[in-house]
Amino acid sequence: QDVARGLKQTGDAGDRELGRISVAAEGVTRAVGEIASVLGIAFAGEQFVEANRDAGRLRASLEVLTGSAETARAVWRTLSAEFGSQIGTDAAVEAFAKLKALGLAPTIEAIRAYGNVAAAMGKPLEQFVEAVADATTGEFERLKEFGIKAKADGDKVALTFQGQTQTIANNARAIEQYLQAIGNNQFAGAVEKQAQTLGGALTRAKDQANQFFVAIGDAGASDTLARGINSASDAISGLTNSIGSGDLFAPLISGAQSWID
Repeated sequence: QDVARGLKQTGDAGDRELGRISVAAEGVTRAVGEIASVLGIAFAGEQFVEANRDAGRLRASLEVLTGSAETARAVWRTLSAEFGSQIGTDAAVEAFAKLKALGLAPTIEAIRAYGNVAAAMGKPLEQFVEAVADATTGEFERLKEFGIKAKADGDKVALTFQGQTQTIANNARAIEQYLQAIGNNQFAGAVEKQAQTLGGALTRAKDQANQFFVAIGDAGASDTLARGINSASDAISGLTNSIGSGDLFAPLISGAQSWID
């Protein structure tokens, strides 16, 4: 009888421990499920997140460079209208920001001219803008990637393109004008032609999708998603702390110990 009673008490203790372990496991399952749900939404909206993240970064840059949020918004709208269906809004905004930051002319005409050269050479706009920026500081090496050779001689520089050499003043303004002339003359319309290709169609489609996601984000979705991601992060942090302190698996450890004892 003593043996039977002892076995029953042991069994009852085991059942209680298993019950506590089950409750703890259910709590973990719910927490993990909530996290997975939030993260699932985040992954499903990867393009939404990327579009709004990039837009936020570029808009902040424009605001700093132009000196006001209102001007930054106006520049964004103008560049989107002019280049969104051709080279993409983000590419145009990045070109504007780089030119502005370097004290060069960030005009629609300049960006279009540089875009023509880049498109004709099958290279990104950013790459030619960087070559222009280097050239205005006396570094002409990157122009070679676009078929333009340069030889500086004091306050003059001889630039050769398509077998034609032209000597101009070795200063930023003259170099800008020369390089823009190539885009406006030899490569006029290259951006529009590029936009008519499959690659151009994909660029236009991506830009329109991005602007759609940004519009949704501006309407409040970005803030909602940010709160959801922060909640998921807090939940993960809580689970991590519980695991680290041993609180989460304390019932399991205690139950296992009682069975061993």
